[in-house]
Amino acid sequence: MSFTLYHSRKDGTIKPIKVSIFDAFRGVPDPKPRKRQPCSCCGKIHSPKAKSEVTPEAKAEDKAAEKDGKATDGEKKDDNDTEADDQIMLSMKAKDVTTPWKDILAATSYTDESELKARWRQVKDKLPDFKKELEAKSEGKGDEEKDKNNKNEAKDPEREAKAAKNREEGLKRQQEKKDKAAGKAYKNKKVESKSKTTGETAGVKMWADSYDKKKWRLMASKHYDRTGQRISPEQARKMVEGK
Repeated sequence: MSFTLYHSRKDGTIKPIKVSIFDAFRGVPDPKPRKRQPCSCCGKIHSPKAKSEVTPEAKAEDKAAEKDGKATDGEKKDDNDTEADDQIMLSMKAKDVTTPWKDILAATSYTDESELKARWRQVKDKLPDFKKELEAKSEGKGDEEKDKNNKNEAKDPEREAKAAKNREEGLKRQQEKKDKAAGKAYKNKKVESKSKTTGETAGVKMWADSYDKKKWRLMASKHYDRTGQRISPEQARKMVEGK
């Protein structure tokens, strides 16, 4: 089984290439092959087909190196844990000597009570010094608190004076605002009352004028009924007033 591929060259010619199916599936070799790295066990460069032969001695050396690495890590971890556990034991015993071992065991990383007690025998000589350090720290904290309280007491009169001034100023401002609001309300009332009075007087004048006009019209119409002579309301007013 095979098939034909047509390859176009640079000069424009086409060349047919017959390829089998197996070669097609096998693929084309990499034009830029990667450099092979040396073997970790023997340091030689093996072909990809060749199997790395590891001797039992090399395996034993690798296992020994892994154990050494784990042992050093465990020792470092144990050192850090023991320091933390020592601090926990000393602090708990400093607070109360009768602290049960179960509570200390739960607070530390130990799992065996006998190991915990054995470690306590080695560390218990440090307990007096640890208590002194705790007392010194507590005294220092107490002095700091006293200083803070004294400073606060010294600042209290100043704060009270400032608060009193602020209160007085606030009361003055509130009173000024109230006075301003009352003045504005009084002025508005005056304006409203003036507008009402002016409106009322204007209405009365309008009614009076309209009444006068109606009255003299009526007089002119009555004069026409009696005499048959037409006159204006103004002439009727002049005739009545004698002008």
